[in-house]
Amino acid sequence: LAEAKGALERIAADGHRASQLMASIRAMFRSGTPERRSLDLSELVAGVLRCQQGEARLGHVSVRADLTPGLPRVVGEPVQLGQVVANLVANAIDAMADVTDRARIVFVRCRRAGDEVVVSVADCGPGLGPGDAERVFAPFFTTKESGMGMGLAFCRTVIESHGGRIWAAANAPTGAVFAFALPVEAARCHRFWTMTGADFRHQFTTALEHLAIVGGFVLLAAEGPGRLSLRLDRTRARPAE
Repeated sequence: LAEAKGALERIAADGHRASQLMASIRAMFRSGTPERRSLDLSELVAGVLRCQQGEARLGHVSVRADLTPGLPRVVGEPVQLGQVVANLVANAIDAMADVTDRARIVFVRCRRAGDEVVVSVADCGPGLGPGDAERVFAPFFTTKESGMGMGLAFCRTVIESHGGRIWAAANAPTGAVFAFALPVEAARCHRFWTMTGADFRHQFTTALEHLAIVGGFVLLAAEGPGRLSLRLDRTRARPAE
């Protein structure tokens, strides 16, 4: 009876997560730019982890957090960034569903690295397959039998629209690590993009989305055939009307 109850709770939790994800995706395509504000990522991550305690218990998973206090603030839309963290933690819990020979532990870390704040989520599951570290962020790619293949694509869209980056790597000795980095608020005064190669259009679109959000003066510089740089100077940004 207890196992059946647990299974039903997991099904309900999965359905709720899928509903949240679809609502977040729809919100991203609505007219208007979501309101962004100064955020403490450690506080945001801590709030997400409190909400996911029940899901971790259902999966018999221990969540350990190392959230550095007093980190530089970032600029972002809290609901979207919270959904990114929730997706990464939920995926880490799901990745260990079949683990029986070791403890099921999710490690969540928030730290500063240069002019960025980095959030990482590591699990002790089976890890990523060959080449999956790049493919997992593609729309409709999934390693789950019942997965939609939209969660990580959503995460990538959100993080890149915030001027950040997201990636996946192998964890040692087992499992995977998913991490994203956002520029600290002060570093956003001067941002650079150098675009070249086959992915030029995607890079250029991401840069323009970021510029549309934060405002400022843009300087373009050609660096040779097929190579272009954008520089954003927020210190000269126009005051809000």
